Amino acid sequence: DQKEEVARNERYEFLQGLAEKLGARYLVTAHTIDDQAETILHRILRGTGIRGLSGIRRRRQLSEAVTIVRPLLGIRRQEICEYLNARGLSWREVSSNADVRFTINRIRHELLPYLEESYNPAVKGALIRLGAIADEVSRSLAAEVLQRLPECVLLQNDRKVELDRSRLLTYSCNLQREIVGHIWRQQAWPEQAMGYEQWDRIATHI
Repeated sequence: DQKEEVARNERYEFLQGLAEKLGARYLVTAHTIDDQAETILHRILRGTGIRGLSGIRRRRQLSEAVTIVRPLLGIRRQEICEYLNARGLSWREVSSNADVRFTINRIRHELLPYLEESYNPAVKGALIRLGAIADEVSRSLAAEVLQRLPECVLLQNDRKVELDRSRLLTYSCNLQREIVGHIWRQQAWPEQAMGYEQWDRIATHI
């Protein structure tokens, strides 16, 4: 999983640099509803919080100059293939997508088909609904985090962050984890191995 995360980050860094060089404001990807379901299930298996359950976001700021957008998140992969075939258009498959040494590919080619066949033919839809609910909750929490930050952050610079522990402990455990996660991302600290257990451990040892 860590190698997958590192490779993904390197791809985005490369594309961000290329977009900035070309003066492009947006980087558009072809993530589909299938990618969304696979990502949510992957995060469930790793252990994630509400923010992780919300899945792939439709847009994300990569830098001050470049925003990544995913306009096809509501469309199935098969629909896109059928559309292209009907118009005689070709596309390119990334060869690594078939490599089941990677967890996300085992989920795509083995686990999800098994769940659809043996448990719920509409499991992808169930995962998407779960992600949509989690996204609503996550957005509400994010607003509260921004409201609470000035109360509990005493000092923040490139080297360290100091928090008002007594103030932070008055918040719910969930809000504590979200505040810690928000600060972590602000500092651009690595998140590759961070799941619910890691965020919870940090929050409970403040």
